[in-house]
Amino acid sequence: MLATTNAFKDLMSRAGIQPVYVVELHLDSDTVRYFSTEYVELTDLTSPIHPNLSDVVGVGSSISIEDRAVSIGEFHLHFADDGLIRDIVTNNFVYGKKVVVKLGCTDFTAYADYLNVVVGVTQDILPQEGEIEIECSDMLALLRNKTVGPRYWLNGHPLEVILDILKASGMAASSYD
Repeated sequence: MLATTNAFKDLMSRAGIQPVYVVELHLDSDTVRYFSTEYVELTDLTSPIHPNLSDVVGVGSSISIEDRAVSIGEFHLHFADDGLIRDIVTNNFVYGKKVVVKLGCTDFTAYADYLNVVVGVTQDILPQEGEIEIECSDMLALLRNKTVGPRYWLNGHPLEVILDILKASGMAASSYD
């Protein structure tokens, strides 16, 4: 469940509001690229936001007709293939990288006003004509990957497993205790 502030509700309930998704793509611990569905300028964000995100599609659950694999908690990011995202995907290893999707509107002036919708990791890159799609899964995808943690998690202590997940997700140690 998403918890919203009164200010968020007031701004989003106005007539003629234009919703905006902002996506953070964490390439490494120091490099974050920002993309949005509309052009926005935010006062508390020094990095540029590239308005080449065409859509964010949430997939509740699906089953592959080829191998019968079930996927839960997926979301897909659709980018206009303007060269920028193609260069990022070509020149960086983006598989398993952290992705944060936030929701706001064009009336927001601060990045802090945007609401976190989902945090996930990249799973696949699907280039198409005029578009690049990045398939992502929520952070629970890390549990399905047995090669992420240094220990075998089945008999591990729950706190050690949680610590492994937090480290693998690239979350800063100062964010948890």
